[in-house]
Amino acid sequence: MKTFKLWLIAFLCLMLWQGCEENKYTYYTTDKPTLYFALPDVQRDSLVISFVKYGDAKVIELPLPVEIAGYASDKDRHFQVKVVPDSTTAVANKHYRPLESEYTIHAGKFKDEFTVYLLHEDPELDFKPVRLRIEIVENDEFGNGVWQKQAADIRFSNILSKPAIWDTEYVNYFSEYSKTKHQLILRELNLSELPDIWDREKYKWEAYGLYMNTYFSNNEVYDENGKRIIPWW
Repeated sequence: MKTFKLWLIAFLCLMLWQGCEENKYTYYTTDKPTLYFALPDVQRDSLVISFVKYGDAKVIELPLPVEIAGYASDKDRHFQVKVVPDSTTAVANKHYRPLESEYTIHAGKFKDEFTVYLLHEDPELDFKPVRLRIEIVENDEFGNGVWQKQAADIRFSNILSKPAIWDTEYVNYFSEYSKTKHQLILRELNLSELPDIWDREKYKWEAYGLYMNTYFSNNEVYDENGKRIIPWW
């Protein structure tokens, strides 16, 4: 009897394990997987763009990554996004080009991107930012189950503000603040922003700091106050 009970328990555990595996398999191979924005955690709530980084460029191409909660397909698949009017102050054809009717997840990919075109000609951007909120729209090919990653919130202007954590975090890698230094950090490192939320990736910022220190060693650059930016390491 004891042997039979042990056998029965083992059999039930095996059936439960197989059931979980089957459910997992069904989730990832469904005909309508979830699609979501694959933005870093520090940019999930707000992606801040300063046109100061881009000089005289009139149009800024901003790639936004999206990812499938599942496997790649052997064919192209398509998805839609929309502007959320209640959360958007940016104006189409004034601050951004209208979105396309659909975008593509290319065959063989589970992660892809689409481009939003931001416009740089409104003089009011020198004084106040505008906001563009974009959401993924559920369609016949993709659902939107990962609710906290369904929107990209983009704020952009010609304003370059000192990050709130510069004096506690960034100062360790870039030394004292100046707008000129800030602008060159964004340009040379190809960053859209220096987030106000610390990501704790120490080695990344050490590499960035070393690169910019070398840049200012090799280039005689003066800040907005006419003071040379001196290498700090």
